[in-house]
Amino acid sequence: MTMLDRPVILCGKSASGKDYCRRALEQLGFETWRRRTTRPRRPGETDEYIFLDEYTRRDSELITSEFNDWFFVLDRADQPTTNAFIVIAAPRELATLLDTFSNARLVYLDVDREIRAKRLIDRGDDINEVKRRMVADDADFLLLDYSTKFFDDANHLHASSTEEVLQWLTR
Repeated sequence: MTMLDRPVILCGKSASGKDYCRRALEQLGFETWRRRTTRPRRPGETDEYIFLDEYTRRDSELITSEFNDWFFVLDRADQPTTNAFIVIAAPRELATLLDTFSNARLVYLDVDREIRAKRLIDRGDDINEVKRRMVADDADFLLLDYSTKFFDDANHLHASSTEEVLQWLTR
């Protein structure tokens, strides 16, 4: 089994380039495991989620979270049939995903705070929302930011760019 035959779990703070990296991996033949959500579609969003008008609990759900009265669901019914799939995950979901997919490759996209803030502003996010997301990310990613031991494993990469991810996966 090569690097390109395994699931890839992408994790990163807001505007770290997860969707950019996802699209690059799709060009290599990976399929994306999309989440279901009741969150409204942002301007310019196309295929990042399966958008729902309302949420109904299903037995096939692997991970379910709620934020601002919106649901975000990773449903086994939507999992790609190939081993070469991508899933974007929050830090609190990593244990479940790594336990479920023991052969998965984990990529933590860690991009400079100022670059991420500029990206959020450039895409039209309200400045108060940018500030809220940056503070929330600081809390949510605290353990990953200081867990260099975790990324010493050959199956895990602490990266700052999509190019670095592509080089790692295709070596």
